[in-house]
Amino acid sequence: MPVPDGVATVTVTSGEPLTRPDGTAIRGRLLFGAPDLVVIPGARYTFGGEVAVDLVDGMVTVDLVPPDVATMDPQGWTYTVRSDFENAPNWTRHILLSGASDTVTLAEVLVPDPVAGEFTVLVDPSTIGAGFVSVDGNQTIHGEKTFDEFYPVGPGFPPAFDNQLVPLFWVRDNFLPATGDVVGRTRAVHKTADEQVTSATALQDDDHLALTVAANAVYALDMYVDADADPNADITLGWSAPAGATMSWTEGGISAGNGNNIGSIKLSRLDVATSSGIGLLATGTAAMPRGVVRTGGTAGTLRLRWAQTVLSGTPTILRAGSWLRLHRIV
Repeated sequence: MPVPDGVATVTVTSGEPLTRPDGTAIRGRLLFGAPDLVVIPGARYTFGGEVAVDLVDGMVTVDLVPPDVATMDPQGWTYTVRSDFENAPNWTRHILLSGASDTVTLAEVLVPDPVAGEFTVLVDPSTIGAGFVSVDGNQTIHGEKTFDEFYPVGPGFPPAFDNQLVPLFWVRDNFLPATGDVVGRTRAVHKTADEQVTSATALQDDDHLALTVAANAVYALDMYVDADADPNADITLGWSAPAGATMSWTEGGISAGNGNNIGSIKLSRLDVATSSGIGLLATGTAAMPRGVVRTGGTAGTLRLRWAQTVLSGTPTILRAGSWLRLHRIV
């Protein structure tokens, strides 16, 4: 069935025959793929999928509907071109057609290298919003450009992202090293040696459990405390943070004075300026504090501070292997 009258088409040809380096005509076919479903309401026409065109003496010709037809939904997409050759390596590339041209050759519209060169990204970044992209003309990307929440990609990326702007978190998760203080990344630090406090109830900075925090950021916090002490001394936990930072955190440990690691678990809601004591045993006790950290306009360091709750000549020891972890949310 032909394309209905009134719907524009563009004739795509090979121009000269497709050949191997010695001039031997390539045998096989080319497959031109459109989106699964495209509608042109004004013409009451629906199409989609892939069309296979056989090569004849290396030549190919096909009439295709360009993606810029008025009232078409969606608009601005590219055709995928796949080869199915009998005597040459296969490839997959993309072509962009426009109704402004009646006839084009593959050499004019095919991107031969999916990495080098200039690429046409079929969105206007200013129209990005609410989780989807509105197409309002084409944007040619010269070299590398980035946008606040999206990144342009072209041929060579997963098919779902070809010639689109993809979320930056997808680029980070797939192409950036899993390091650094960026949204979506988790950083952690652990104690490399035991640390002890004796006969001291004033909070002191932990030697190891500290991580830098950025300005105007939000972090999820959790940690594992491995400690032992005189059960009459217990341990008090607290924090230091940059100016303007706020916290909502909880102790996640047994109540002070507990004698067997079995009993009430403290889950108070505490702020950055409030410390709290939890119980410890001489045989060892674990606690799992957690919370959320919100920084203001000042970057700096978030650090655990601790001391004995009750003075004791028996050391309160925070053991090596205890750890602190921050996951950046904003």
